[in-house]
Amino acid sequence: MDRFVYCPINLDPRDALQLAAEWQLPIQHGDSERSMEHDFDRSAVSVVSIPTHLGFNRQSIQADVQEPVPVQYIDEWNDISSYSFELRPFEFVVGGQRWDVPAMQLDKHRVSMNIAVTFPGGYELVAVKDGVDTLGIPVVINDGEKDE
Repeated sequence: MDRFVYCPINLDPRDALQLAAEWQLPIQHGDSERSMEHDFDRSAVSVVSIPTHLGFNRQSIQADVQEPVPVQYIDEWNDISSYSFELRPFEFVVGGQRWDVPAMQLDKHRVSMNIAVTFPGGYELVAVKDGVDTLGIPVVINDGEKDE
């Protein structure tokens, strides 16, 4: 979350100093690009929290066969307790082979999982909500043997 003390442009920013010092947050005087699209009370000095994280904590995964890789999925906008996670081959077709990935709910916005794949190849780790894919990252599993 991105947090700051919002002070309307028509108020003296000194009104926000005490709140900013108390929360140890920066002051934003009036709107900016980061706050324009968010809904909050713009008539008073207040602490504003803006969600910033959405997705996996990695852009991709590369590992050896059976090497456990910790992964988190974070969505600060939505409750993800109903999401499921699947590992699919790159050549996935609807109705094709896929594996459910058990995830541990850390709170309503974060889950944690460990990926350990048995066979080398290319896969995709996908977050699924109500049967619809929301986001995926590539997973490349090496055979674990070193070239000599």
